[in-house]
Amino acid sequence: MTANSPLQRIGQEKGIAMGSQELQRKLGFWAVLAIAVGTTVGSGIFVSVGEVAKAAGTPWLTVLAFVIGGLIVIPQMCVYAELSTAYPENGADYVYLKNAGSRPLAFLSGWASFWANDAPSLSIMALAIVSNLGFLTPIDPLLGKFIAAGLIIAFMLLHLRSVEGGAAFQTLITIAKIIPFTIVIGLGIFWFKAENFAAPTTTAIGATGSFMALLAGISATSWSYTGMASICYMTGEIKNPGKTMPRALIGSCLLVLVLYTLLALVISGLMPFDKLANSETPISDALTWIPALGSTAGIFVAITAMIVILGSLSSCVMYQPRLEYAMAKDNLFFKCFGHVHPKYNTPDVSIILQGALGIFFI
Repeated sequence: MTANSPLQRIGQEKGIAMGSQELQRKLGFWAVLAIAVGTTVGSGIFVSVGEVAKAAGTPWLTVLAFVIGGLIVIPQMCVYAELSTAYPENGADYVYLKNAGSRPLAFLSGWASFWANDAPSLSIMALAIVSNLGFLTPIDPLLGKFIAAGLIIAFMLLHLRSVEGGAAFQTLITIAKIIPFTIVIGLGIFWFKAENFAAPTTTAIGATGSFMALLAGISATSWSYTGMASICYMTGEIKNPGKTMPRALIGSCLLVLVLYTLLALVISGLMPFDKLANSETPISDALTWIPALGSTAGIFVAITAMIVILGSLSSCVMYQPRLEYAMAKDNLFFKCFGHVHPKYNTPDVSIILQGALGIFFI
């Protein structure tokens, strides 16, 4: 991604459009990295280790699947880095399809994302947080819906008031996400049992069987590595996107790769592999094999899950409305979604209406 690349020259030719954006560039590298990592490390990792283990069939192939799964994402992030530096505008895929000359496809992509992904994801994550809270204390279903709605409203207000404030919170919650996983990795290394890697496996014997099992394991990791490109929704608000975007996209991929690989390694070493491959809650089950945690493992995982999903919910409330904002500016969405708050310099109407729809889906 050099300054002389063809896509960047195209982007430079569009300098007037880029410079006239109403939303200001306020996000630096660390905030962008936190959003990318925070969006990617979500609830999926709590179940995917077991799914990957079942597909891969051996502890070593399970770990290798996470390594290769992460490496495969790097070329994709390079493509997004090139596109986001060539077209440093809000809107991500919508902007790239539009500039590729397919305005109708960009229109369909944006509208489909709004109805099928953006607003529904808010309600799903808010309810998931309440579900984990219910593990700690009984919650009436109706009260749970009010709590879920309250979470969406709280993040709406946070990201409506300030881009910098929202980014600061996102940085803190991302750090808070990583700490419990670091604790799990640390304890897992201490209680690691090498014999679990030498135990009988569930995959076919032979090179062909192992190769196919590895491919299945890699495929099972794909959901866990989804989310890094979310920062492309906010490229128009990122300082020096030509340098920040490539560093944040590829850096987030490497950080998540290391985190997931270490998690897969220690979890595979904590518990018998046949139990891991058949577990629907692998992290929670693995922690029960640590004497220091024992019966409190479920509580630890529930609290960790709430923190993790809170971070993902916050990031979605922050970046998703930028898509509708970008479409509204091109007259391809309701015009009110293109409004920018005169004091807070945020797409206030887009944030409020998308959050309201998310609450409606609850």
